[in-house]
Amino acid sequence: MLSEHLKLHLKLDDITINADDNSAPLKSAIVKDINGNEIPVFVDGEPKVVEDELFGKCLMFNGGSYFNINNASELHNVNYGFTVSVWAKMMDIADIPNIAITANPSYPTPLAFTDNISSTGTMTQGYNVFVDSSSSKNLWTSSIGKGTTKGWYGISGLRAITDSWTNLTITYDATASNTLYLYINGQEQGQQSTEFVSVTTEKEMRIGASATMEGHGVYYFVGKIADLRIYDRALSDTEVWDMILSSMKIENAEDITNRINNLSNDDLISLLTTMRQEKGLLEEIEYLDDQQREEIASALKEYELDNNWKSMMEIFNIN
Repeated sequence: MLSEHLKLHLKLDDITINADDNSAPLKSAIVKDINGNEIPVFVDGEPKVVEDELFGKCLMFNGGSYFNINNASELHNVNYGFTVSVWAKMMDIADIPNIAITANPSYPTPLAFTDNISSTGTMTQGYNVFVDSSSSKNLWTSSIGKGTTKGWYGISGLRAITDSWTNLTITYDATASNTLYLYINGQEQGQQSTEFVSVTTEKEMRIGASATMEGHGVYYFVGKIADLRIYDRALSDTEVWDMILSSMKIENAEDITNRINNLSNDDLISLLTTMRQEKGLLEEIEYLDDQQREEIASALKEYELDNNWKSMMEIFNIN
């Protein structure tokens, strides 16, 4: 069972910042794991708990906030492998109240665990997941440090779309291939073969920004982040799908219709993609009313059809 290999699961639907902590720049705070256990973290800025159509509640990052999970190397099984997954919804800066981008926004980063061994940066370790905004393509990208030398190997994926939930998953298989894989919404985007060199024990994982390396600029993320998971081995393609479905668990037809209402087209497509993977969910779709089918149809028709979308059109009886 996947749960046996789950090292950390944070829904990211709550955070309590210690109001009596006058430390700068980081303040102590608490987040809770899926079982209600308190996890100590350290916060810069003020990530906010907000309501969300898909997850109920999640954390909002305004371009000047993040939190750190200390001693994160203990969560990564570098000898066998690991999987890290998070949901991110990049927002348009104009839509965020109290925007506070305090550093270069060229590479908005929801997740980072990186390190430079020396002050001159001669050895680069760890990984990160970010949007490469250095060109007009704005691609979701993951990079892994070269380990014993300076620099990164990168894997580019789909174009990042604002105001749309995206699942970002990386797996590292150390048992045979020493390969890092990037998945976006459950689809493998690419892989990079290289040995993952363990980040030093005292380094932190950062949620909401990049640069856990000394002397590097902070690339803040602007938007929502939810459901962080870390497993102690590399999940298979099928297991990645199972994980995504469990994070967006839909109980019945009423739940399906409630989630469809008021979703953006991109969020609707993301939801329908996961629904298509599970037969039990598709059997419930017959209970959707005509108006909801019409909303689904209008959303689907805006997208270029490949075999997956053709299947979806047939499911919803769309010509």
